[in-house]
Amino acid sequence: MVSLYPNLPRPILRGPFDVPPRTSGERRAQSPPLPIIDHRAEVAKQNEKLAKFMETDLVKAAIEMGFEVDVIK
Repeated sequence: MVSLYPNLPRPILRGPFDVPPRTSGERRAQSPPLPIIDHRAEVAKQNEKLAKFMETDLVKAAIEMGFEVDVIK
């Protein structure tokens, strides 16, 4: 890559000590762990909402118009 663009200004690398080490005051505060969400409960809620929606008049009208149930879902 350097050979493709030889005229670009580049920083002078002095060694592995260019970046000063973090001091103890700069450390990030630890955040509490994220809650664990049970995916099965989420899927059950979605299925329940879907079942309620599939019983509405809108869905029944769409089925009468000839739409397939899989398309409506």
